[in-house]
Amino acid sequence: MKRFLNLMLVLVASFSLRAAEDAAMEERRALAEEFLTVTRQEQQLKTGFQAMRDMQRDMVPQMLEARGVVLTAEQESRQKALAELTMRAVEEEMSWEKMRPIMLDAYAGTFSADEMRQLIAFFRSPAGQIYLDKTPLVQKAMLSSIQKLALNLQKRLDQEIEEFLSAETEKSGDAAVDAAAETEGGK
Repeated sequence: MKRFLNLMLVLVASFSLRAAEDAAMEERRALAEEFLTVTRQEQQLKTGFQAMRDMQRDMVPQMLEARGVVLTAEQESRQKALAELTMRAVEEEMSWEKMRPIMLDAYAGTFSADEMRQLIAFFRSPAGQIYLDKTPLVQKAMLSSIQKLALNLQKRLDQEIEEFLSAETEKSGDAAVDAAAETEGGK
């Protein structure tokens, strides 16, 4: 009988602990929801999509120009249609409806309830609002520099890939010469 009571106490304690954990997670999820609202995450996602559109619109012609590629009017129209198609797919697959639960889980699983309250208080404060208001301006200011870095990266990758392929071609050519020499030597 004593064993049975001990087992029952352990089960009750286990269920109570689980219920407390569930309640704590629900509180953190509710706070995460408030955090997403206060930090304007839905609007930031939309702004991010627009920044991606702008970057794509500006970078593709720059990359083509850097490579000496000139598109015909028809090719340019097709390139723009493809860019629109890809952005639409990105926006659909990473929509707010799909991203919101992911973000809620991430914030609720990362921050304690107390940390979430502190973050919410900060972003509701005048300093937090200034930060939120000016973040898009900071991102826009960085965009042209990021585009230049991306173009430089593309040039570097093109050069390194070309060098790699040349070395590989040379190696395979040497291997063919070696194989031919062995065949000649074996006759």
